[in-house]
Amino acid sequence: MKEELHKPTLRLIRQITADGVLSVEEVWDLGHFLNDNREARHAWPGTVLWETLQSVFEDGVVSVEELEALGSIIRDIDAESSSIEVEPEEPISAQAIGIEPFLLPDVDRESTLQTDGGHSHEIRWTGPTCSCTEWKKSRGQLAARHPGRLCQHLVTAYRELISEKGKLDCPASFAGLINELAELFRGTEASGDWKLVHVGDTDYLLVTGSDAWSHVHGASQSGEHERFSYNRETSRWFFGQRPRDAAAILEGIAGLAAQQ
Repeated sequence: MKEELHKPTLRLIRQITADGVLSVEEVWDLGHFLNDNREARHAWPGTVLWETLQSVFEDGVVSVEELEALGSIIRDIDAESSSIEVEPEEPISAQAIGIEPFLLPDVDRESTLQTDGGHSHEIRWTGPTCSCTEWKKSRGQLAARHPGRLCQHLVTAYRELISEKGKLDCPASFAGLINELAELFRGTEASGDWKLVHVGDTDYLLVTGSDAWSHVHGASQSGEHERFSYNRETSRWFFGQRPRDAAAILEGIAGLAAQQ
C-alpha cells in the first residue's frame, strides 16, 4: 500500500469521525476530498467509499440509508487499518512527562472582523468571542479562554496571528491544531478538559471528556501534526494510528483517569 495514497484519506476520516458522529456536512467534506483527489479515489480506502459517495453526488442529498452505509464502511476501514503494521515506538526514557491545564493564548488586541460567505463576524479577543450564530449557540457558555470557545471564525483569526511572525506566542501543538482546523473550516471540540502535555522537548494537546475517548493533537511518527484518538475502554488507538510519543502520553491519560 502506497502511504502517499491512503494516509490523507485515513487522516480525513479520523478527523471527521473521531467524535463518534458522522454528519451530513462531514459526508460532503469526504466526498469533495475524493472527488478532487483521483489517486486517493482509486486506492484503499477511497475505493470502498467512492461508490456510496457517488450516489450522494448524483442526487445532491445525503439520505439516512447513505449515512448508515457510510458509517458501516468506516467501521470496517477502522478495523482493517488497525491491523496495518505501524512503526514500533521508541522506548520511554527517564524524561519527565509534564501535564498542565491549557488555556487559549492571550491576544493583546481589542477586536477584528472575519468575513465568511459575504457575512462579517466580529471577533473580540477578550474571551474570546465571535458574533456568529454557532458561537452564541454552542460556545458562549464556556469559561474565558477555554479552547472550546473557538468557532471556525476564531480559528481563522488565530491562524492569521500565528502566520504573522512574532505576533502570538503559543505551543507548537496549538499552532498545528489551528492550521489543521482552518483547512477544514472547523472549530475546536466544544467540550472536554484540555491539557498541555510535555514529553521532553515536544508538546501535545490532550482533550478528555466524559466518554471513553481521549483526543491527542501533536506530532505523528513522521513529525507532522495530526489528531489521534484513544479509547480508554478498549485500550486501542482509533484507526491504529498513534502519536510519536504514544506510550508516554498513555501514562498521562492513565494518571488523569486515576485522579477522577
